[in-house]
Amino acid sequence: MEVVGYQQDASCMWMALSALGLEQGQVVGLAQLYWRGGKLSQVIEAQAVALPQHRFSRNPQPSAALLAAVRRGKERIGQFHVVELGPHQPGNAALLSTRGNIPFKGARPGDFPSAVQFLPHLGVAAILTKHALLFLADVETAQVIHRVHLVWDILFATVLDDDKHHSLLGVCRSGKVLSISICPYTLCQYLARRPASLYLSQRVLQLVGQVS
Repeated sequence: MEVVGYQQDASCMWMALSALGLEQGQVVGLAQLYWRGGKLSQVIEAQAVALPQHRFSRNPQPSAALLAAVRRGKERIGQFHVVELGPHQPGNAALLSTRGNIPFKGARPGDFPSAVQFLPHLGVAAILTKHALLFLADVETAQVIHRVHLVWDILFATVLDDDKHHSLLGVCRSGKVLSISICPYTLCQYLARRPASLYLSQRVLQLVGQVS
């Protein structure tokens, strides 16, 4: 395995070390999760992880969350896991754990999740892949709500754009630098046309301050 990333939450109590390796010609990923509070460690299967702070809609207090994306071999469906991490905050509901599917149907051979970035002002995660697919997923239900192919290139590094609330910066193997922006109004319009996403669209509207 080759170590490719290190994450820690805002409290510096949770850490995650990510590594990739090859197994029968397919990229596999492992992440070692560590909690300083109890000196506990666990290894999970994931190619990309993030450890953001988020106040789940049912909670008065924010908490740390593990966001993990994985694709096993040539499977057409990957998995996106959202796990609310402890310790439990007074007044909050029971710790949440949920997962959703990442549709890799039609993706280029060997594609896999390479990064997970959290967009706190929208309450969504941006899951990016080696071959520049972008999946937007709700962090409360782990459901993917949109998919787009950004560019025909290898996307090997992404960061949040600190100057813009809803934007990412990415670097491709060819040297291209991408600026990826998600328009909150357009996202809300898109969600409003999907009856199954009514709860999510209302929550996104609240996060961007368009409703009380």
